[in-house]
Amino acid sequence: YKGARNSVFWLFPGSGIFGASPAWVMAFDMVETAKLYARNAAMFDPGWFEKVAPHLCRYRYSNPHWKKNQGAVYGDERVIAFGLPVVDKRPVHYGRIDRAVAREVFLLEALVNQNTRVPIPCLANNREALQLAERLEHKMRRLGGLVYPEAVVAFYEDKLPASICTQKDFEKWVVDQPDGTIDFTLDDCLLPQVEPIRIEDYPDSISAPDGEGEFSLSYLHCPADPADGISMTIPLEELSHLPDWIGEWMVPGWLGEKVSSLLRSLRKDDASVESRSRG
Repeated sequence: YKGARNSVFWLFPGSGIFGASPAWVMAFDMVETAKLYARNAAMFDPGWFEKVAPHLCRYRYSNPHWKKNQGAVYGDERVIAFGLPVVDKRPVHYGRIDRAVAREVFLLEALVNQNTRVPIPCLANNREALQLAERLEHKMRRLGGLVYPEAVVAFYEDKLPASICTQKDFEKWVVDQPDGTIDFTLDDCLLPQVEPIRIEDYPDSISAPDGEGEFSLSYLHCPADPADGISMTIPLEELSHLPDWIGEWMVPGWLGEKVSSLLRSLRKDDASVESRSRG
């Protein structure tokens, strides 16, 4: 057995619980001969120690995490007495332990990721802004390179009182605020850009060649997927009337990259001729 203060001992062979091999034992005395033996021992529930001698216990907290069903941040509590863990991984409300850490996890999980048991109605506008940003990542082929969760967390930190770290406290506070108090725009959830993003350069549809209709577009940035790129949805009855070059059309936002790729594919002689002709 591992004992208090990092000691190691064995049950005395003559003990009445020797053959039972209990997980925890409490001994009246320790006798050291060939080994350190525990005599006059009894089975022991480690949870009793905290109830009888809480002043001898030390508490450690770890693993703050969001629990959406409770709408709060919980962590693991470990109770240690004389170096032995008498209670391990007991769930505890982390807001009572470290409100600042609990608030940080709450803002990220509940408000930014919106990982709640049911959607929070007042965050509908922000959900749409984040979804638009995520779609824009596919459109610009910058998956993971546009949405900036830290900026959204900073936005909420600025708006919410420092005492709020649970969903219940948030809903109680927000109901008394003017409409739009916590609404953010697309720019609020994006990484700072060197050049402004022109959303209109990545349309959700384009006009048919004859100008009589619209073809919807879907974007996917996943090189391993057959649908990677832009997919155009065309009614079957329109398919035979389309020109062959329709598949070469590009949305305005992709034209610059296409032109650069074409120029890079030119032979050096052709590229130099093109350069001189421009001059």
